[in-house]
Amino acid sequence: MTVNETIMALAGVTREELGERVRRKWIGWALCQPDVADYPSWTVFWSELPERDREADMAIGEALFCAGWLAGHGATGGPGTMGRNLPIGGSIT
Repeated sequence: MTVNETIMALAGVTREELGERVRRKWIGWALCQPDVADYPSWTVFWSELPERDREADMAIGEALFCAGWLAGHGATGGPGTMGRNLPIGGSIT
């Protein structure tokens, strides 16, 4: 199990849930853009999104959630260490 998988299991969230959160936030941002009509793909709902785009949103959600979780739980070893002191090793990207 990777560091990210461990964090998500402890937190009780899935990559899919995190990806859907990213997509909802993206759509909210897109709807505020004056040129949103020029980019119909910006407002495609999660359930209609191609798998490639879903994977991108899940990767973003996973990376941000895990980085935030580590920072909030003091596991980064302090400012500027970027997780180098994690006892279980691994990457949050």
